[in-house]
Amino acid sequence: MDNPLTKMLYDGAFSCNLESPLYGYTYPWLKNEELCSLFSAKKQFRLNARRGGCEDIPYDFIFIGHTHIPFYRSLQKLKVVNPGSVGQPRDGDFRASATLLDVDEESVKFIRIAYDVEKVITELKLLIDDSKFLDMSIALLKYGKLL
Repeated sequence: MDNPLTKMLYDGAFSCNLESPLYGYTYPWLKNEELCSLFSAKKQFRLNARRGGCEDIPYDFIFIGHTHIPFYRSLQKLKVVNPGSVGQPRDGDFRASATLLDVDEESVKFIRIAYDVEKVITELKLLIDDSKFLDMSIALLKYGKLL
């Protein structure tokens, strides 16, 4: 545990693995059994869990991303959290999404932060030549979803 963040998050009762990330899509509409099976099957996550169940996964929280949709799910002792997206939301809310974790309470709070979307769009117009990609990016920023 040479990583200072790992030391800060691990006190014997609360565990967090920062060295072996889980890669792949984890959608909020998956059933609990599907989520557990997905986590258990990931070799690079090095979980010592039997396929199909979350009770043997040795972590309290798994933070995931990639879908840009904030969600929280409790699977036995395991809590699964997607903090959402700072700049490409997919849930219909254009504001930046973040998650606050209270390790003492083992609770999660989602927050939204408004920012100057028009300023970001102005900068994107200077950087992106592909009009299709630019239009998609602007829609995501303005409306928080693909149109």
